[in-house]
Amino acid sequence: MKYPDALFKKGLIETRPRVYAYGSLVLWTTQNLDLSEGIGGIGA
Repeated sequence: MKYPDALFKKGLIETRPRVYAYGSLVLWTTQNLDLSEGIGGIGA
């Protein structure tokens, strides 16, 4: 929320930002990816 709050404080957006969802991001793939070191290795 730091970035949206900064935009609001600078007057770049009209309404105060609000959290509208909580959850987790899920990655579905048919590729065999080694994610033991995190998602840093995923990319083009």
